[in-house]
Amino acid sequence: TGLLNLNVADSGNKITVESECNLNSVTLMDYAAAGSLKASGQLTRDQSKSALIGAFKADSFSVQSESLDIRDFFVNGDYQIALDPNILDIQKLNVAWKPTDRAKNEIGLTGQVAYANLEQASRLKITSESMDFTPQLAWLKSAQKPDSTQAVADTEPATTPSDNSLPFPKEEPLPIDLPLKDFECDLNLGLVYLDQMFASNLNANIFIKTNVVGLTSKSLNVNGGDAKLSALADLNHPGYRYTLNYDAPSIPAAPIFSFLAPDMPGELSSGHIFAVGSINGSGLTEGAIQKNLALQNVCGLTNV
Repeated sequence: TGLLNLNVADSGNKITVESECNLNSVTLMDYAAAGSLKASGQLTRDQSKSALIGAFKADSFSVQSESLDIRDFFVNGDYQIALDPNILDIQKLNVAWKPTDRAKNEIGLTGQVAYANLEQASRLKITSESMDFTPQLAWLKSAQKPDSTQAVADTEPATTPSDNSLPFPKEEPLPIDLPLKDFECDLNLGLVYLDQMFASNLNANIFIKTNVVGLTSKSLNVNGGDAKLSALADLNHPGYRYTLNYDAPSIPAAPIFSFLAPDMPGELSSGHIFAVGSINGSGLTEGAIQKNLALQNVCGLTNV
């Protein structure tokens, strides 16, 4: 159940919309939602272009399911977009949610998309001073403890062997022709927190060049240690061709072990992780991976 208020005013070349939706309880596909949603906008049109400005806000928003428990989430934003027959110009798209002691939790998007001819250049830029995703970890419901009957059953030996094989496709996937032919997105993030782990000075370029998708980090610091990462996937060939290169010579291990393995002995988590290597391959079937996959990797834990 819910209540929707919608006001629309049309003055010829300008349309103004204001809406407010209060959800008491709405269930869709096993997800139950509640909260307040507000949006306002103004569309201005002339013979050659259109302009859209507005804002949105979700307050006291909650979503529950078997795996999610989101409570009292708040997010708001504002936007300013221009549209002509060839270009979608995102002059401003800002989104913010509840800040923490460590982060402002604000992110912005600007750029242009050549929607009329996707073979032309499209460029976007995503920026954020600081984001903290630690509170969002509480959204994921922890696994339920098994009852005593299930616990006893789990201790009994299995009567049939388990199949631990990976789900490789039987045939190579066909090449993919992406609609975007010349796309780039620059990612500039000052600080990103997840529990005790953090990434800083993240400057990366995400691109699509004629069905070749890639990511290259220009700068990246993880837990205080510098790292480099690049990845490439060529979708022009059946089964695709892919490359991954990484170079992390000295990453403090304590924040990682604290998050992934909190029971790890202290003397192990006090060191530094190093990992340098590359992965190259083509094809996704089991036979192609066995034949074509090349892995070079040096990793370990130092200063223990």
